[in-house]
Amino acid sequence: MAVKLKIPLVLLALFCLLSALYYFYLYQVDDPLSGIHCESSLYLSHALEDTDGTQEVIDMTASVNFAFTGNKQGVVIIGGLISDNNHRYKFKRTYNFSYLPKPMFYEFTFKPLTQQSDDEAPSKLLNTLFTKVGTHIEIRWLDDKNLLLSNMFSPMQVCNITQ
Repeated sequence: MAVKLKIPLVLLALFCLLSALYYFYLYQVDDPLSGIHCESSLYLSHALEDTDGTQEVIDMTASVNFAFTGNKQGVVIIGGLISDNNHRYKFKRTYNFSYLPKPMFYEFTFKPLTQQSDDEAPSKLLNTLFTKVGTHIEIRWLDDKNLLLSNMFSPMQVCNITQ
């Protein structure tokens, strides 16, 4: 009787081990960015045409900190200065993001999380700039300490891995 009971327990343990390995493969191996924290400097400048036909130039200088938390998700903190034709604002925003690997790039979806109390920038100004940047980002490894982030609408950035 004891031998008959051991066989199902061994099979159950083996099934649990194989299930755990499969889970690890799906959620860790399938996400090569998992656990990476990196930081970068960013300068963006866009000329936008207002409804009256005049040009508005939006400039942004910022530091960007990415934390890829796993399961194709993460958090990004962006802080710096943004200016339009008339004003200059300090800002610091935190966004949750998720991403899907596509051939040649990653497709990001950003969700606003928090705005710091000393953030002066109007959300409309930042949203306008970020929609011009796009959400399809190519990420390549330069070496074991640097990632190259680029897309069609913004300059390439080197993101220095901190962890």
